[in-house]
Amino acid sequence: MKDKEVIFFDLDGVVFNVFRRNYQVYKEILKKYGKSPLAFKEYIDLKRKKISFQEILKKKRADDILEQFEKEWNNLIEKPHYLKLDRITQKKKEVLLALKRTYPLILITLRKNKKALYEQLKKKKIAKIFDKVLVASGRSKYPKWKIKSKLLKKYGKFSKNSIIVGDTETDILMGKHLVIKTIAVSSGMRNRKFLKKYKPDILIKDFSEIKNIINQ
Repeated sequence: MKDKEVIFFDLDGVVFNVFRRNYQVYKEILKKYGKSPLAFKEYIDLKRKKISFQEILKKKRADDILEQFEKEWNNLIEKPHYLKLDRITQKKKEVLLALKRTYPLILITLRKNKKALYEQLKKKKIAKIFDKVLVASGRSKYPKWKIKSKLLKKYGKFSKNSIIVGDTETDILMGKHLVIKTIAVSSGMRNRKFLKKYKPDILIKDFSEIKNIINQ
């Protein structure tokens, strides 16, 4: 029996726009400790360049709370009231539904709160779009791309013509390790310049381009 061609999708930054959630958690932690946050655009631009929290906090002389910040961040970033801030456009849903007519669509994400994840997918009305959700905590001694690689291997057999669509180096490295095509979306949590260094097979700006590329 021939292995299936599957499209694997990263969630945060690809399917969901998570900028508002990221910024809100950052801003509220800084205010709690009496610090001034950066403006939204500056903060997001730094995150998209993969600037560390320590360097971001230094911008406002707040690096003295780095330890508290990281602890608070891990506790808050997946709380349901923050997850509500994530956005998915109708256009993205239509692209996913169009692809679903031909391919199995598998969601692969690193989240520690599985219950909150499944609730979020239901509330955003995309739970039924995906044939399966592969999830694991990103907190590990192993690099994130290795954690995701193990998740994909547990999924079962899939063709080498399968595709991973992601927005970070994690997804590109995982795809290269598994020898499947990598499509990097530069409108997510890493900018185009950063992603180019990891040499994805295809680099796009807009999610809607995926449909035309895959159906070529």
